Amino acid sequence: MESGAVKPPLVASAMTKVKDFPGVRRFTHRPALQSAIVSACHPLHFSLPSTGHETSNLMAEYDLKLAVPKLRNKRLNFGFYRGKEADQILITPQPASPKQIAELEKECGESKRVAKGVAFYDKDQLVFATKTTPSPQWETQMTKVFKDRKCSQFLPLVVRQLGPNEPEEVSAPDGDTAAAPAPQSSGTIPTPPSPPPPAPPADPQHDAWLKLKAALTPQIADLVKSARPDKATLLALAKSGMEKEKTGDFQGATADFTHLAQLLSGGTGGNPPPSAPPTPPKYDPAQLLAALNKLSPAIKTAITSHPALKDDFTRLVGDFQTKLKSGQLDEARSDLMEIGALLKSLPTAPVGPGAGENGGKGKNVLYTQARLAWDNARKRVRQELEQVEAAIVARYQGEPTQGEAKSKAAKLFGILDSLDERLLGKLDEAYNADTDEKVAGFRKEAAAITAEYLAFANSDPLVNALDKNAFAPVPVKAGLVETLNQLSSQLA
Repeated sequence: MESGAVKPPLVASAMTKVKDFPGVRRFTHRPALQSAIVSACHPLHFSLPSTGHETSNLMAEYDLKLAVPKLRNKRLNFGFYRGKEADQILITPQPASPKQIAELEKECGESKRVAKGVAFYDKDQLVFATKTTPSPQWETQMTKVFKDRKCSQFLPLVVRQLGPNEPEEVSAPDGDTAAAPAPQSSGTIPTPPSPPPPAPPADPQHDAWLKLKAALTPQIADLVKSARPDKATLLALAKSGMEKEKTGDFQGATADFTHLAQLLSGGTGGNPPPSAPPTPPKYDPAQLLAALNKLSPAIKTAITSHPALKDDFTRLVGDFQTKLKSGQLDEARSDLMEIGALLKSLPTAPVGPGAGENGGKGKNVLYTQARLAWDNARKRVRQELEQVEAAIVARYQGEPTQGEAKSKAAKLFGILDSLDERLLGKLDEAYNADTDEKVAGFRKEAAAITAEYLAFANSDPLVNALDKNAFAPVPVKAGLVETLNQLSSQLA
């Protein structure tokens, strides 16, 4: 950084103590990433470029912010890629070429395409449609890409399944890219843009659905505020129609809303069409809560008999209640299943020294407790890294280097690639093993993985730097070492 450059406040402060510290420019692989973030999290060493004028040549021919507006008058192909360093959504007139993917990997690291299909606007709604049934997390992950790429103005987005009459791939004219337009040379006549290709054939079912949805939306809003005794049933029918829209089942969605319109108008409406019965939610919140209440006496008994498990039960029940309130029903059910598995694994006698050495359910308690301990440790590390990330972003808010700071702060989560889920899998194998010989083998492997994690926690420069970083000091190393030492003793 040159002496005459304008430095962000923190950098200026750091440079009074650390002279000529090299700026962090780019992350391309784990060693460089680790070195850069250690610098970023050292109390004296957070050094970003001093101005906002530097530009990266990575993915120079592609910009998501320029690609999305092209969807206003045509459908284009898209691919959702998850990379080791970053994620990206490619929107292209032709299916992504090897060259485009190679350029993407220069920025995102080794990448895997997790979804592909067609992107377009449905009125004012940005839609990404795939041939296969979309994974529930794609919408959240792709929304994060838009936010990270400063494209929040295009949100919200919807990910749904393609309808039976919708093509899964399109071919737009060559040269229609998301690159910034090249300047015209003086003295030349600009070439007029090619007319947009004709819109895909209209889908009558889709058009009928959109008209019916628009007509009923105000009535549904009034229904939410009403005290009708059949309110829950009607809202479930409305939700069913909306869910079918996401999968491209416009006929089913129309059938649900037609039945809803009949009920809202005061008619009996008869029975729903047999081809499209209302689809209830995958999990009902009331049923999940009832299941937890049913387990409540067993949980209280287990805590009394096994005090060492109190924290585990408290965390699981708390997580379940939080997810239930926020509508994360799949995750709430997973917590409920974990509570049930923990209860099932308990021996008839309280857990004491030597538990797990005599086989049977005592053995299962050991591996269940170890699994919960490591799962909790990883979640705690993620939460602590999120604190540091938020503090770094806040510190550079409004600075020319704000975007670069945010991108680099996100690299902190590479720690979790080393502190992975292998131990969880190995403990599960030990839990489910049907012979003492298999149990001993899996236990030995779990102990070796634990030793690997402990060595990483003690030696990794980034983990060591986080405890005293200048943005938001967090006890990542202390918590990891304490948990891993406990696990080492249990698995020895």
